[in-house]
Amino acid sequence: MEDINKSIRNYIESKHRSGINPIIKNVADLRICKDNKLKCADLINIINKLGFKLNRDKDVSDYQVEIRNYNFKIIK
Repeated sequence: MEDINKSIRNYIESKHRSGINPIIKNVADLRICKDNKLKCADLINIINKLGFKLNRDKDVSDYQVEIRNYNFKIIK
């Protein structure tokens, strides 16, 4: 499980460094996630435990939920 968490964290942090907020489907498409048959609920659990914020919108499916940086702040 440690390898899965590390791979997911590295992928998400890499996307954030590039200025992209990935969606859960992007993470689900990672080879390690496919090989371990991780479902959307599993990924949401892992992503939450890693400390990332999920930008939930009632109008999108769970696979389309955007993953925000844990340092993300809304500036008004």
